[in-house]
Amino acid sequence: MTGLRVAQAPAHSRRKFQDVWRDPLVDEFAERREEFVVAFWEPDSRDEVLRVLERAADDPAFIAQLTDQGSEALQDYHLTMQAKAALVSGDVNWIQGHVGKLDERLMTWPSCRLGQEIW
Repeated sequence: MTGLRVAQAPAHSRRKFQDVWRDPLVDEFAERREEFVVAFWEPDSRDEVLRVLERAADDPAFIAQLTDQGSEALQDYHLTMQAKAALVSGDVNWIQGHVGKLDERLMTWPSCRLGQEIW
């Protein structure tokens, strides 16, 4: 195994590569990319959707908050944008497609939302 050499990039290219990673614009892009990925590809938010529906079933004040504030009322929950949109609009098809069939109790908020006729 004599005669083998480990190839290295020239010093000037290593320096350029290191400088790119220290560039504040690249760092800002990386942070924004991570926010984007979390917002759109967050792992299953099924449990969070169920938490919202359970709270709405037990707390009429939360139903009023959802009606008045929309997605702002959901800021304490880790939900994807799609989940927030479905909850705020009362999209029963999306909700049941992601969390399963809802019983009468968990249908409290979607039923209220669809009955409001606020579009």
